[in-house]
Amino acid sequence: MSTRAVMVRQFLCNREQEGNVRSRSKRTMGTTGKLVAACVICVSVLVATNGWAFQREPVSLVSLIAEPERYDGKDVSVTGYVLLGFEKSHLFLSPYDAQEFNVDNAIGLDFRKTDKTLERQWFALFDHQTVDIEATFYYPKKNAGPGGYWSGYPNGWLVNISSMRLHDLHPLMPAGKPAPSPGK
Repeated sequence: MSTRAVMVRQFLCNREQEGNVRSRSKRTMGTTGKLVAACVICVSVLVATNGWAFQREPVSLVSLIAEPERYDGKDVSVTGYVLLGFEKSHLFLSPYDAQEFNVDNAIGLDFRKTDKTLERQWFALFDHQTVDIEATFYYPKKNAGPGGYWSGYPNGWLVNISSMRLHDLHPLMPAGKPAPSPGK
């Protein structure tokens, strides 16, 4: 084999190796690009479903009634017994308070800024149920509320209601722990 043929052969082999490196590089970049795109999609889904979005402060209904000034204007997550209806939408401490319509143990619910379709669904599904609500709390003694009027709710009210779901009274037992046996 002549030296010229050897040099051409080495040149072609080097070009082929460079081509393999480039094609691997392109595949890696393609995989990296796909991985980045998947991460962007995952983060977008988490934000859209409130997975990483702003979390509301969990507050007991007793705390809202006892110290309303402390939570005025804050986004809260609260649990209570809900009674829904025209001019009687309240979150009560207990079913007994709802039955007796004891508004001293309740907070008013304002659905004016809530999607009407959601409102109808919530009225149909959650009336006379224990629910978790995420909303903004306003206390009328300090400020007159978003509309600038006295609400007639002495304990305050929840506005901008973004979520209402049934409260899980019996959470699942953690895996690996046996259920307690009665009488022991």
